[in-house]
Amino acid sequence: FALSNKETQLGEQALNALLISGKERRDIETVYTTGVKLLTQYPDSKNAEATMGVMIDAFVDVAQFRLLAVYLEQYARKYPDDKNSPTFLYQAGQIRELLGHDQVSNRNYSGYLKASSAKGVLEDAVIFSMADNAEAMQEVNTAIQLLSRYKKRLSRSGKIRADARLANLNFRAGHGKQAALYRQRAYKAYAPGLAKKDAAMRDAVAQMVFNAVDKSYQRYMQIALGHKIDNAVVQTKSKLLEKLEKGYHEVVQYQSPNWTLAALHRSYEINREFALFLQNAPLPKLSEEQKVQYRELIAQKAKAYMDKAEQYRAASVTQA
Repeated sequence: FALSNKETQLGEQALNALLISGKERRDIETVYTTGVKLLTQYPDSKNAEATMGVMIDAFVDVAQFRLLAVYLEQYARKYPDDKNSPTFLYQAGQIRELLGHDQVSNRNYSGYLKASSAKGVLEDAVIFSMADNAEAMQEVNTAIQLLSRYKKRLSRSGKIRADARLANLNFRAGHGKQAALYRQRAYKAYAPGLAKKDAAMRDAVAQMVFNAVDKSYQRYMQIALGHKIDNAVVQTKSKLLEKLEKGYHEVVQYQSPNWTLAALHRSYEINREFALFLQNAPLPKLSEEQKVQYRELIAQKAKAYMDKAEQYRAASVTQA
């Protein structure tokens, strides 16, 4: 009937009746094909908005998220002034993000930020999701640009998290001076009271601290003795061990699960390395009797570091 009367209002009414019937019967194929016909044949109809609403509701009911995202986006484009459009863009952004459509997700989130006057937790979530999407696309500089552009719209804890995140991103991109600048800002603004309520902020700051400490890890692991004892080398490695261990302890204080494990594992590695460093050290010029005593003394010291290393390893297992 609709096909034979598609030039008249009767055809539109017939399709509309079929659309509603399909929704009531949870017949997604009928809802989809009928809705497309309605929107294609009668784009200027006063029922177009209601048609898209029916299709969106139907796709929610049957969990057809790809189609849902498409029609949320279409609705927002067609009715930009509608009160629901910003929310629809946000929801479409979430769906696209979960589906791995990172670029489209960011386009939706950007539209939401332009259209919405919302502040606080939701806006923080959108801005950091955009940075996540950029990172997922291996676009580190884009993530830096996004956080820099929208930072002023973030909550107080969001700004601290953004500075820590910018420190991490700049560190990853090899921008050492910029990383240090954002790290100083995050340190200065960090507030334990805010951190108790914001796990994501703790994670970002803990990663920032870990990166700052871990810069010296490779250098420490490469410090070794030659064919004879060199007290300067021993002292350098010993001091760097102390510095690294203190830094990794600071990371643990932020109570970030992933970075606590990373810090505990590094603490295991550096203490184990120092034990092996002592065990493999060349012998000084001594008598045979003195050499025996010297080996016993070194073995005791090495064992102390190895025992400490094992304590860190056990702690990381427990924490995991």
